[in-house]
Amino acid sequence: MTETHEDISIIRHGGTLDGVFNRPEKRNALTPQMYDAIAGACRRADSDRKIRLLTLRGAGGEAFSAGSDIRHFQTFSSFHDGLDYESRFVGVLTELEKVRAPTLAVIDGVLFGSRRTGPASAFRSRVRSETRCRSIPWHCWRTGSAVRV
Repeated sequence: MTETHEDISIIRHGGTLDGVFNRPEKRNALTPQMYDAIAGACRRADSDRKIRLLTLRGAGGEAFSAGSDIRHFQTFSSFHDGLDYESRFVGVLTELEKVRAPTLAVIDGVLFGSRRTGPASAFRSRVRSETRCRSIPWHCWRTGSAVRV
């Protein structure tokens, strides 16, 4: 079963639920709708005991994700809009950290974000392409397990 949103696809392959960010022209920067889809995938993985792995990856081979698409910030009309957005983002990361199924960030290309706030920070494991990764700061690999492929 495949769920396709404008910029993300959630694809079921047997016991794996695979999310693919599909904004390679924007380095797979995440929109609020993509965060909602990620949260939905976490809830689906929690409710379906046949899902044994949740993966996320970026399309295009250039970047896992540039983090949040900051163009969305232009729509904020108050300080509270920013706080609400941050709360939403942290909520999605928390869902990723607590999802029942193991989680895997498949990193092909550049990874953006910090150890505590980047999209890949919430995953239990991260795997990266040896030849395609151009720049990954060490602090992004300090927690969880990192495997070169």
